Amino acid sequence: MTEEDRVKSTLERWKEYGEMTNLGEIARRYFVMNFFDGVLTVLGYIIGNFVLYLNGVEINSRAILVPAIAVSVAIGISGISGGYLAEKAERQAEVNQLKRAMAMQTEVKMVVNMKNPAAKKFKEEDYYPVVELKEDDCLDLEPVCIEPESICLAREEEHPETTLAEKATAYATNVASLINGIAPAVGGLVGLIPLFFIEQPNLSIYIECFVVMAIILFLLGGYLARISEDTIWKYGPAMVLAGIITSAISMLLGV
Repeated sequence: MTEEDRVKSTLERWKEYGEMTNLGEIARRYFVMNFFDGVLTVLGYIIGNFVLYLNGVEINSRAILVPAIAVSVAIGISGISGGYLAEKAERQAEVNQLKRAMAMQTEVKMVVNMKNPAAKKFKEEDYYPVVELKEDDCLDLEPVCIEPESICLAREEEHPETTLAEKATAYATNVASLINGIAPAVGGLVGLIPLFFIEQPNLSIYIECFVVMAIILFLLGGYLARISEDTIWKYGPAMVLAGIITSAISMLLGV
């Protein structure tokens, strides 16, 4: 198998896992919610510094960037770790439910077979015949080494649905937790871009930060509009309005 075939096979397997676990819908929801959280969190922090600026307190960009980046990183780590544990617990519950359903189905089949009159005609020896070995026969036997891999393959063949579900669950858990952490971290950092290019922020720099965040929120609303096949003017302004409300409340608290 060539490297291209391996990559293609891996992508197809990931696609199958995603379809099994409904990962696409979950990933979109996690991305939008957590990206939105990251933007508003850093927006509130910048508003706090803006209020200090209006009150005559001079703060350089480094004093704003370091805490804001630290907050974004903390949100990202919290999202990855918390999302992983929560998603793993939920997914494991689904796998356990699948195992119980499979076990119950097996028990029902056994009970039906035992109640079948035709099954009562057979004795245990009919299912498990007794084989007698003579000493001469045993001398001709050669020891056979069973590889651990063959045992694992046999176990997978017994319940292929379960093992496939477990693999899909592990994949969905990892991807969902990464999105849960990366989205808010990136959302918080993007709004800080204007502060990277100046040492001492002034009124225009703060306005640029607010404009950048408003554009980000509007585009995020556009993404929601695309998912729902609706107009961007329904979701875009709603996202921007949430940012305006956050800014207004933060400024009132700082007055």
